Amino acid sequence: MNKELELLAKEYMEFEGQEVPERLLDNSIIDEDKSVRWNRQKVKNHNENRKAIILENKKQKNQLYEAWKQKVLEEIMKEGFTTKQAEHIYDFAYDEAGCIGDSTLVGIYDAVTYVVQFLNELKEG
Repeated sequence: MNKELELLAKEYMEFEGQEVPERLLDNSIIDEDKSVRWNRQKVKNHNENRKAIILENKKQKNQLYEAWKQKVLEEIMKEGFTTKQAEHIYDFAYDEAGCIGDSTLVGIYDAVTYVVQFLNELKEG
């Protein structure tokens, strides 16, 4: 895997372990000296902020994944495959990596490499 793909994979994996504030139950008490209404509003604000953080993390993670996938597709096309063929190879490798329980980016890349190598041997032979 080239350095650019490694960097994208590393950034992507950092989002996997990123902590998110804990969701509070609607009846949670933040400050016993404040009113029920105040506590409910604080809980609501906390949970809405939590949701916004999760959505932003997912958005950034998806962007990193799409950038990584595009680079992998470019690597496949460098081997003489068309865009459509590269997409099919990627999808097949993605499914294969998932079937063997390694749907990490490294596992997917390893499966792509194997499939491309196999197809290149078929072309030659």
